[in-house]
Amino acid sequence: PTYEVMITKAIVALKERSGSSSQAVLKYIKANWPGADNKQITHSLRNALKKLTTAGKLEKVKASFKIKGGAAAAKKAA
Repeated sequence: PTYEVMITKAIVALKERSGSSSQAVLKYIKANWPGADNKQITHSLRNALKKLTTAGKLEKVKASFKIKGGAAAAKKAA
């Protein structure tokens, strides 16, 4: 799957009220998609988070990321 799909599923599954950190998302992706565990994953994940934030799909809260639009958007995305 694309990083957008993996990130969205990770944030929805982690169910953190204040958002999920990039480290938590990385850990979830590595645990659930073994094929994604390579040397480039941290760089690709960082770029994907930045791209989704600028596109307005994610909201950055301090050092964490939330799906913009709240729970309804999260359920629709998953």
